[in-house]
This record gives sequence, structure tokens and C-alpha cells, in this order.
Amino acid sequence: MQSVAATAIPKAIIYIGPVVSGCPCENGPNCKAEVWVDGYLPGRIEGILLSQVGGVWTIGAIQNWWLERRRLEAKGVSYVELLDYDEHFPACESELKRMLAERYSD
Repeated sequence: MQSVAATAIPKAIIYIGPVVSGCPCENGPNCKAEVWVDGYLPGRIEGILLSQVGGVWTIGAIQNWWLERRRLEAKGVSYVELLDYDEHFPACESELKRMLAERYSD
């Protein structure tokens, strides 16, 4: 967990919170647990949500989306570009949509 957190919050003192079983479906069916990690830096605290996917702690799809959006905001992209990016928020596939896709994929 510490090495993964260090990639997103380098040079921080890391506090690992309690692990919670289960994940939102946006992080995929192989996600089994999540944990909030705070990185303490001089004058500020940054947090990141880690997901256990396939038995490995990683930055999940939702957290990756938020990190990229924050990077785009810092870069100063236009409001229209942010709106376009927002349309790519990780979303769960509805059960009906999945069943129809399976039925008509042949």
C-alpha cells in the first residue's frame, strides 16, 4: 500500500486507514476491498483511495479518473475540455445493457 500511495503522494508521511470490504462496481468485478490513505506533507494533507484488484493494491478506476481531472484543472484546460472529460467518468454497466450486449454480440 505504501509504495502505491507514494506514486501518487511522493515524499509524504503515509497514514493507512481501515480496509473496507467491497468496492463500487466502477472499479470492476475483481475489486474486493478499498482503503483510504492520507499523505501528510508540509502544510497540507492529500488523500487517495486505493483498491484491491485481483489481490493487488492499486489506484482504482474512480481514483485514477479524479487524479487525471485534477491534473487537467491544474494544467488550465478549458471548461469545455473538462466537460468532455467528465463524460468519461467510470460508470457501471447496467445489468440489462450487459445482457443485451451478450445476446446480440453474435
